[in-house]
Amino acid sequence: MGLQTTFKLFIILVLLGISSNVKAQFEDVRCKCVCPPSFHSNHTVDVKVVNVEPEDCTCVNIMHRDITDCASCECKHENRNTITIEVVVIFILALLGVLLVYMIVLIINDPSILKTAPDQPQFHLYQGARPKESTASYLERMESAQKRWKRQVKEQRQNIYQRHNLLS
Repeated sequence: MGLQTTFKLFIILVLLGISSNVKAQFEDVRCKCVCPPSFHSNHTVDVKVVNVEPEDCTCVNIMHRDITDCASCECKHENRNTITIEVVVIFILALLGVLLVYMIVLIINDPSILKTAPDQPQFHLYQGARPKESTASYLERMESAQKRWKRQVKEQRQNIYQRHNLLS
């Protein structure tokens, strides 16, 4: 799948996510009751989730059944922290955004990353063959930049520790 197709799919999914109207429960506390079917009902399992106080989280109050029907029901009062969930989701989205921006910067700096040579099949890279010329030139540029940086660091160390001078 190409970059343009992926980007279009991403935009469509974002628009669908924004436009959808979902009814959800956003409270931090809730009561969840699960009951097996009663003798006079024909559905399988009855589940209700309601926002009530912990002392009101009983089968009689939530399911509106008799005490005899509530013997096999299970009601739990649950606490959750929606702020933590929101922070984690925002962090993950921000991380994905940073990675997307990083990918775009790499593509802008070296557009040949996306191109494959038509005469060389992709599997040669995994069999120990020589890397493609565009990849090699990119790696050579990175290597020369790293050597320049190491040379500058070495010069700074000499100026600071031996000559006691700071670079301007």
